[in-house]
Parts: sequence; structure tokens; C-alpha cells
Amino acid sequence: MLKIGRTAIQRKLPLRDKDGRSFSYALPDDALRGIELVDKQASGRIGAPAPVLPEAPTRERYVINSLIEEAITSSQLEGAATTRKVAKEMLRTGRKPRTRDERMIVNNYMGMLRVRYARSFLHSEQDEGDLTYFVLYQLRIAKRAINDLHEYLDRKVAETQQVRQALRAVAHRFNVRQLALLENAIRHPGARYTVASHGRSHGVVAQTARGDLQDLEEQGFLAKSTSGRGYAWTPAEDLERRLRTDSSSRVGRQTG
Repeated sequence: MLKIGRTAIQRKLPLRDKDGRSFSYALPDDALRGIELVDKQASGRIGAPAPVLPEAPTRERYVINSLIEEAITSSQLEGAATTRKVAKEMLRTGRKPRTRDERMIVNNYMGMLRVRYARSFLHSEQDEGDLTYFVLYQLRIAKRAINDLHEYLDRKVAETQQVRQALRAVAHRFNVRQLALLENAIRHPGARYTVASHGRSHGVVAQTARGDLQDLEEQGFLAKSTSGRGYAWTPAEDLERRLRTDSSSRVGRQTG
């Protein structure tokens, strides 16, 4: 009955199966309502309702709140792993981001503020000279930003190569599980590892997982803290430097 009822609203795709029959799909009203709900709830809302518009301070506060919500939501959809509460606290207090995920949210927010500023500038009553100055100024900023980006990428590539060399240099001291954890820790400085999570990730018993983590802690690559009734390990704040220093000192000893 469902199939018959949906025949009338089927939409055919330009894809065919091995027998030459077209694939098709249907979007019932329930599905469309669900999609609309997800679309509304999964994105921020930059704007202000009619009752808020007349009063400038209220309108400004509402728009700023909307920008914050949009920056957080869009970043989370892109994979930023942080809570909405922590992200709001960071943006409202202006504290520096501690992780790459928080940096993503700050960048999104600052980008939105920049676009808003440019939009208000271009829509204001400026003469041609002001507009020309604004465009040239933005071009200089863009050129400087591109140069900074190139320098940053070159620096990160060099650092990545150094870290990889460092990991290869110390590989003989660790098992594959520990090397995988170190690689993950470099990519995710805010990661947390427990005996249970490390054991599940590599299919080993708790005793083996605990030994891996404690060994990395003893060598200064992980830091231990209490977590409930147990412990959790996080990457050392200067993990990359420690790896490079460790490998350099080892090479020096071998050369000597």
C-alpha cells in the first residue's frame, strides 16, 4: 500500500540498474516536514524579528547573539568538537582558543563580523574616493593574508616533516598502538585517552592499555589527571617539541 501510494510522487533519477530500470525516490509530506525541521534547527539564525528591530541596542544585541549561534553551529557541523556552553563563554569573554576546534569557531565568528562590517560600509553613503580607498585597503589586507597563509603552510609542512622524522626516530621504543596514539595526539591536542578507550581502539585488555599509557606518561609525552574514579591522559602541551628534542638528542648520542 505504501508503494502504491508513493507511485504518484516518485521522482526518477538519471541512474539505471543492471536491467536498465531507472532508480527513483519519493518525498512524502512527513519527510519534507522532517527535512524542513532539521534545516531550521541545524543552522543559526542571523537576523532579528520585527518586534526587536525598532530599538537599535536591542537589535544589535540580537544580531550579535545570532552571529555567535551561527559561528558555533556551522563549526560544529564542520566537525568542531566542543560544547555550545564552552564556545559561548569563549566568544563572550574574548579568551583565546585552547584547541583547534575552538580556533575554528573563533575564525568563523571573526569572519562573520568582518563581512558584516564590509556590508555596512558598502551600503553607507560613501563617496567614490572612500569606496576606492576601501577596496584598495581590502586588497592589501587580502594580499598580506595570502602571504601569511603561505608562510603558515610552509611552516606547518616543515613542522609536520620534523614530527614524522621524530616519530620514526623513536619508533623502535614504542609499539604500534603507542605510535598510533602519538600521531592522533599531534593532530588533536585536546584529545583525552583512558584505559578503556585505548583498549577498545586497539582490541587489547585493560592491563596492556594501561601499560601503554603509563609508559608514554613516564617519558613525558602524556599528562595524567583524575577522571571520575579513574584516570585520563592528555597530550603534553609541548608534545611536538618533546618529540623533536627527544629524536635530536638521540641522533646526537648516536653521532657522538
